[in-house]
Amino acid sequence: MSAAPWVAGYATALLLWLIVLAASKQPTLWKGRALVYLNGAFIAVLIVVVLARQQLPGFGLYVLGALLLASAAAARNAWLLLHIDRPEIDTVLERCFAQTRTQFDKTDRGYTARAGGEMQVTVAPLLTLHTIRFTGTSNSRKAQLIRALIAKQFRPSFPALRIRT
Repeated sequence: MSAAPWVAGYATALLLWLIVLAASKQPTLWKGRALVYLNGAFIAVLIVVVLARQQLPGFGLYVLGALLLASAAAARNAWLLLHIDRPEIDTVLERCFAQTRTQFDKTDRGYTARAGGEMQVTVAPLLTLHTIRFTGTSNSRKAQLIRALIAKQFRPSFPALRIRT
């Protein structure tokens, strides 16, 4: 079984996703976890199709699967911000720190916050985007609250299902 149609399908899905994200002008947060879901779904469909056709996958499919797993693992904790400038990002972060009563210091690369230990929030430009990474004690409850509050300030890159009752 050839990898070419699978690569084309994956590239098309990513391209459509990027077009949808670029079309909106609202500040948008893309969490790398969304890529984990996309890649996981793509690998699951690939496995089901290979099993249903009872064909041996070619070497290219193994490479594709490995690349999808590696990219999902690399992007798992990355956040990208679209359609927002650095001063606006700083305003949002400082407002979230103030709302959670977190002491913080501004550094040249981002912020150092004291949330159940020391947590570094690194903001870096990437072409027309900005990346945010959380390191240090990011597993404390307060750090989780800060990350959730920051995420709520932006439009998500992946639509959330809402069930109204």
